[in-house]
Amino acid sequence: MRIKTSISAGAILAVSIGVTPGQHASADIVVDFSPDTTGVAAVLNFGNSSSHQQTGDKFTLTVATTIEGASIFSLRDARGGHVGFPVRLVILPDDGGLPGADPVIDVDTLLDEVDELLATSLPCHNRKHASIPPQTLPAGTYWFFMKGTFGSDIGLTSGHYDDNLVFLGFPPPVLDIPFAGHGDVFFAIHGTPDNDSDGDGVPDDEDCQPDSDLRETVIIDGCDSGVVNLLFDDGCTIADLIAECAVDANNHGQFVSCVAHLTNDLKKDGFISGQEKGAIQSCAAQADIP
Repeated sequence: MRIKTSISAGAILAVSIGVTPGQHASADIVVDFSPDTTGVAAVLNFGNSSSHQQTGDKFTLTVATTIEGASIFSLRDARGGHVGFPVRLVILPDDGGLPGADPVIDVDTLLDEVDELLATSLPCHNRKHASIPPQTLPAGTYWFFMKGTFGSDIGLTSGHYDDNLVFLGFPPPVLDIPFAGHGDVFFAIHGTPDNDSDGDGVPDDEDCQPDSDLRETVIIDGCDSGVVNLLFDDGCTIADLIAECAVDANNHGQFVSCVAHLTNDLKKDGFISGQEKGAIQSCAAQADIP
């Protein structure tokens, strides 16, 4: 029997962890705005502290991704430049081009790597990496912040590549953005992209339909039934199952019959009501399929 499920937008991860100094960051780089990759020069060096305004930048995930850590880039002699330095890693959702109020990741952790990886183009700079417990975020646009904890600054360096830099009062919401659009933070996000083409939370190799119809209601050939387009735990929606009927049908009668059997089963299993069954069957009867 199919089980109804829903797609999580990523619950907040608010924890405090200890990281063994020197442990290797094994995750892939999934967002790379490092000095070496952007190829831009440093324009400003400053500090980020948990008790003051924070400086962060925007990034986009094109697929659902498990975040496992992040790196910032700054002067070697900047404060917070050693393994074991306590930091807070925060990721906020985008809200109309500015950071949203509710973090999706909020973790106190420690720097576990300090080296020159991806920082060789800027003299006297290095990379400062911190790991976090894995947390999966859906595809979308987010804002990244890393700051020193307990009132301690951690050095950051900015340049110009997208001009998305923003100042954020912490805790959120945004308190002031006096320099939004006038620079960028050098940073990188480490993690593993999920093999989930349609972003429904089911990996492609387990998904009965890797390119699901995820519209909110069941729509058949332009006819909106008004019935919620449920997503099942195997990765198929009601609309996907109806689409299978269309592919397998040799004529319109076979399509309508298939949809009738499908909706009877869905009603029997308690997923839809009799009224909803009728609405779907009515749309199927009107459809020019196949």
